[in-house]
Amino acid sequence: MFGKAVKRMISSLTAAAVLLFLGALPASAEPADSSAASYFCKGGELDSFVYMKDAEAASGTTASLIVNNSVTVSDEHMTAVRGSKIPVRYMLLVDLSTSMPDFGTQITAFADKLAAAGKSKVRFDVAGFGERFEIIKENVGAEDLHGVMNSLSYSHYATDIGGGVSAAAAHIAGSKRKSGEIAEIVVITDGVPYIGVGGDEGGAVKKTAASARELLSAMPELIVHTVKVGSETPDKGTMEALAAGRGLSLTMTSVGEAESRAAEISEYTDSLYRLKLPLDWKEGQARMQAQIMLTFPNEERKLLSLAEIRDVDKPETIKIESPVEKPAEGFIPEGSTKPDEPAEITITEKPAETEPPDDTK
Repeated sequence: MFGKAVKRMISSLTAAAVLLFLGALPASAEPADSSAASYFCKGGELDSFVYMKDAEAASGTTASLIVNNSVTVSDEHMTAVRGSKIPVRYMLLVDLSTSMPDFGTQITAFADKLAAAGKSKVRFDVAGFGERFEIIKENVGAEDLHGVMNSLSYSHYATDIGGGVSAAAAHIAGSKRKSGEIAEIVVITDGVPYIGVGGDEGGAVKKTAASARELLSAMPELIVHTVKVGSETPDKGTMEALAAGRGLSLTMTSVGEAESRAAEISEYTDSLYRLKLPLDWKEGQARMQAQIMLTFPNEERKLLSLAEIRDVDKPETIKIESPVEKPAEGFIPEGSTKPDEPAEITITEKPAETEPPDDTK
């Protein structure tokens, strides 16, 4: 794929000089809202998805990767998700606490709309959280999603949002993914955590929110959207932690709004563009930092920062806080999960199921 890619080693320049070089380029006038939505390293390549709101500008945009003193210039355009066979995996992660039954119709309407928009290239996992994280059903087709969502039981007496999101992220990291697949978690909740005695036993809400933030920051290959239901004021720290997933933060209060929010998430996914570039991963290096330089059709440029790039071929262990007493099947951490005894999550990736069609590269 990279036969035409050109790698320029700028050995005579320091890293600061590289930035100075970039500073001399025309300043970006933001011809398109853009961001690095998802990225990781695998097999010596950076595999990333860039969000670009303006499809017309994106069609003529090229990208370069900047790592320290090395600039890798790609003469290939990014591959649009819209109209391609790039597979998409949504995990609908639903708050199953007793405060949620009144929103069941909205949640099902949201899922119906997302399924209708996604068509054949989308698969769904349905999971829940409250007292614990649980997988309801995996690999659900769009045509079967309505029945699964209608069967949800909102019966949990606790609402561990941070712990549920951490468990969901770990589950996806440890499960098989199709090659080239986009993984997105959609958290649906009223945003009000309730853990243990008094709703915040041992400061558990703050601890689990902090752990979720840390884990999502450490897994930039995942995209996490948050859809808040109801009129209750959400916990600020928890919602800020979920924002580390780089996705959309939405609110819905009616069936009409639910359908609109699903359409927004579908449009976001269709506005992603896949970019693969060679990445020289140094032996013994835990994480890497880099930048993608977008060059728009009008020759203006924009830098997108890539923090904490992870090599998914190398497992890592991260300590998290979770008050869940008995993790459900699929929750990777083992050992104590009491609030004052951090659990450990090992994030790794199982082999891809299949090779992607040519138009996903």
